[in-house]
Amino acid sequence: MAKFKNNDVYLLASIFGAHINNLSRGFTHNSVIFLLNTFRNWSCPGRPDLTEVNLEIQSLLEELVQNSDAKKLTRKQPFRYKLNHSAIFELCKRVVNKNFAYQKEDFFFIFSYLENYSPRTFELMRSKGNYFPFNTKLEIENLLDLNNFIVTHENNCKKELRTLEERIELSEEIDKFTKPLLKRKLDSSDIIKQVEESYPYALHSTLELANFLEEFTDKQVIWEITHGMRLRRQQIWECEIENINLHLKQLGRLKRAYNERNSN
Repeated sequence: MAKFKNNDVYLLASIFGAHINNLSRGFTHNSVIFLLNTFRNWSCPGRPDLTEVNLEIQSLLEELVQNSDAKKLTRKQPFRYKLNHSAIFELCKRVVNKNFAYQKEDFFFIFSYLENYSPRTFELMRSKGNYFPFNTKLEIENLLDLNNFIVTHENNCKKELRTLEERIELSEEIDKFTKPLLKRKLDSSDIIKQVEESYPYALHSTLELANFLEEFTDKQVIWEITHGMRLRRQQIWECEIENINLHLKQLGRLKRAYNERNSN
């Protein structure tokens, strides 16, 4: 099975696009670079030109050849390549199965890319007959079900939403817990001890509060538990919740438009 160490969906999409665009003659290293820069320009105009990945792409293509996941069709430069069915399946899987919840801006590009390239992929599988094993065909068809693709992304975003809501709820609880302690003017160490006993993960979802005591002074920890937590709630988590809810509305429009296009 083909292995792709680089998980950049733009690069993976560019390799697959270069293959599909050059089925009869094979694709070149420059074909991949051209699509990579084009795709990034379309979706993220402010990102710089990525020709510095030349060596990485060349190394990746040579590795595919060595692993029999691609063929080198020419002996002289510019070398031309052709992917086999295992590499095509792995590319589809890597692109579709990526969690875009934390890279939402990339999701729309990949959805557009898949809608444009999926029909050509299906045509490729039909035209090549036994070249694609039956199980591989079924798996690729399932991967390229774009309604499932949207639903999976929606679920990942909702999971992120729940995590943020839980953080806000926890921060509000800690706020209520610490206010009477501060009014009693207890020592910082006593306040931290009581918070640590009731909320050991007050400042981090996986690091215990004790870890912060190794890096911060008691006063700094108290500030983080009180003022810092309140600011994070207002400046980060609540704003991100608004962004996710807006994104979910965009996904709903995207799904409706896609289904309308395919119902005619």
